[in-house]
Amino acid sequence: MATFYRRLGELIKERFIGRSARGKYFITSKGLLLILSLYLLFPFANGAIDEETHRLALMELKRVWGLVEFGDDEVEAYLKLLFLVSKGPDYLDSLGIVSLLGYPKSVLLLLPDRISGSKSLMDDIIGHVGYDKEDLVKSAERIIARAIIEYFPGITLPDGCRAVAVSRGNDAENMKVRVLAVNCRLMGYTLRPGCPFIRDFLNSKLNENLSNH
Repeated sequence: MATFYRRLGELIKERFIGRSARGKYFITSKGLLLILSLYLLFPFANGAIDEETHRLALMELKRVWGLVEFGDDEVEAYLKLLFLVSKGPDYLDSLGIVSLLGYPKSVLLLLPDRISGSKSLMDDIIGHVGYDKEDLVKSAERIIARAIIEYFPGITLPDGCRAVAVSRGNDAENMKVRVLAVNCRLMGYTLRPGCPFIRDFLNSKLNENLSNH
C-alpha cells in the first residue's frame, strides 16, 4: 500500500493525475496525452494500454479540448503530429509542452516560421513537419484549420464564414492576400483557400483600397 501511495504521489507531482476539492483523483490532460501517446506511437509496448483505455482517454481529451464534433481518426492524426513534431530528448518534457499549450495553441508546433507562396497552408505544413507525415496532415486538416481560426485574429462574414488571412505588399497596388484557414458554410473547416464568399469579400476590399488611392 505504501508503494501505491508513493507512486500516486509521483504521478500527482508530475501532473499526470490531479486531485479535486473533494479528495477524488482524476487524470489530467497530460495524463490523457501520456495514455494516448503510448497507444498511438508504441503499440507494441507490452500491451501497456489496451484499446478500451485508449478509447476512453480519447473521448475525454476530445471533451476537454472541445473536439467532440470531430472523428476519432482526425483527432488521432492531430495528436500523432504533435507527438512526433514536439519529440525532444526528454519524452515527458515533450508531453508537457503539448499539454501546456493545449488546444488550439498547440497548432503552433505544426506551423512553419515563414509562410511561402504555395497554393495552400497545407503544403507549408507538410514541408515543415516532413513529407513522410503528409497523410497525417491531410487527416488532421479540419482540426488544424479550426485551431488556426480560433487562435489567430480573422475575418467573419455576415453569413457566418470565417477565415484567417495574411497580406503582403506595402501599398494597395502590390498587396496580395493569402487565406490560411477557412470555416466556410459550403466547405467546412479547411486549409484550402477556395471559399467563394471569403474570396469575393477579400477581392471587394482590395478593389475598394485601389479605388481610394
